[in-house]
Amino acid sequence: MKQTITIEAQFRCAKCRSKAMEIAVAEDGVTSVAFKGANRDQLVITGDGVDAAGLAKSLRKKLGHADLLSVEEKKTFCHHPHRLEFYINKPPRTSACTIL
Repeated sequence: MKQTITIEAQFRCAKCRSKAMEIAVAEDGVTSVAFKGANRDQLVITGDGVDAAGLAKSLRKKLGHADLLSVEEKKTFCHHPHRLEFYINKPPRTSACTIL
């Protein structure tokens, strides 16, 4: 099941941001990592079966501060919709005019 994890951390410099991105990408199941927020202080990780608590713990070890803000599960929809077929039965054609 696809999930989106938001972690808030204190990034003091660009090197800290790149280190955080390397740590997040190294986790199993991560498909994308992005920064958001006014100061780019929130890390948004999207993936399948990612251990959110373990990821926050490893970021805390390397950066010193990281808070797990939210974990949201996204429902995946079928990309191949089932083919629907409709049959319309036309009523028999009746005419008001008849030729005698």
